[in-house]
Formats: sequence, C-alpha cells, structure tokens
Amino acid sequence: FTKKHFDEKSGTLFKCDGSGMFCDTAGTPAGGTPNLTYLGEDTTMYYSSYNLKSDNGWKDLLELIQSINLGTIPIDSILNVDRTLWAFAVNQVVSNLDTYNGYYVHNYYLYQSKDNLFQMIPWDLSESFVGALLGHHAVKDSLYHYDPYYGYNCYWYPLITQLISNPNSQNGKIYSAHLRTIINESLDPNIISNNVNNLQNLATNAATLDQYKV
Repeated sequence: FTKKHFDEKSGTLFKCDGSGMFCDTAGTPAGGTPNLTYLGEDTTMYYSSYNLKSDNGWKDLLELIQSINLGTIPIDSILNVDRTLWAFAVNQVVSNLDTYNGYYVHNYYLYQSKDNLFQMIPWDLSESFVGALLGHHAVKDSLYHYDPYYGYNCYWYPLITQLISNPNSQNGKIYSAHLRTIINESLDPNIISNNVNNLQNLATNAATLDQYKV
C-alpha cells in the first residue's frame, strides 16, 4: 500500500487500533486507545494502543505525540496536517464515527514518509452514514448533529484540540473549507443516486449472465 501511494515502503508504520474500545471475555477493557495522548517518555506505555508494523519506530511515534501534546516541535514539521484535516473532514461529512474524530477512536494508520512527515491513513469506514455503530442508531439526532469542530464525544483528544477545535484558527478555516468542498462536490444526491443505480445494474447484469447462478 505505501509503495503504491507514497512510492516507498521503508518508513515507520503504525496501525492505530488498540484494543481499549473492546473488552475481554470477562467484560474488562483489554488494552489501550490510540488517541495520541502523551503517557510519558517510556515507549512501553504505548504498546497496547499502537501496533508497530515496521522494523522500528517507537521513538518516531513518541516524537509525534510530544509535538501534539507538549509543542516540543512545530506539528507541521512532523505531521502532514492538510492530509489529516482532509481525513477529519471526510469522516465528519459521511458521519464515520468509528475513527479518531468519531466515537470509537481507532481505525487509522500512521506512516512516516521520506519527508519525515507522518501521514494519517484512514481505513474501515463501514460505519459511515451512522451505520450500525454497535446500537447507536437509536440516537440518530445526536449522531447527525454533533459539533463538527469537536467530534463526537472526543473533544479531549489532543489532535482535535490542536487542529480543529478553534474554527477561527488557520487550520480550523482550512478544515471548514474542506468540509464545504466535500459537501458541494461529493454529496450531490443525484450523483450518489446515479452511482448506486449503476452499481445495481452492474451487479444485476453480472448475476443474470452468470451461467452457474442458482
């Protein structure tokens, strides 16, 4: 994936999908949560929240987390801020709450490319447009109408506070522009309807022509 999208594959890579949002068989939370909160300089404190997928990289992740929480270095010197703002905006517009700026904070990767910037890579958007979200469909109003600058139930997450909690900041304004772009260019009901119908016709035709159909 990184070779295809970044033309490289040797950088630090983390799957940010700790087990803290789930429970073990006894009903006890089984691990950490990858919300990029600073837990100290001991990198072992982060083992239950982030899964290292490269040969090394814990010090790189700690440097990112320190930048976000402590301001040790400018955040735009270690994080691709605009890519992150785009990811947040897409999650917000399609109501994908199973992600960092959603309800259950997980389902993203962090890859440090050769320019030394961490790239946020979202994955698993199965709960978009509310979806099942483990029963939260019963409170649709709160799911659809939460504050887009604080996320749903995650205003204390440091990257939210750092980037988008102030709509009048530079990053807040860029984020607002991304929201408008996505809404205006990607959420036209007629375009969505046409795409749905095209996919339906494609599936119907393939099934009709399948000589092995039952």
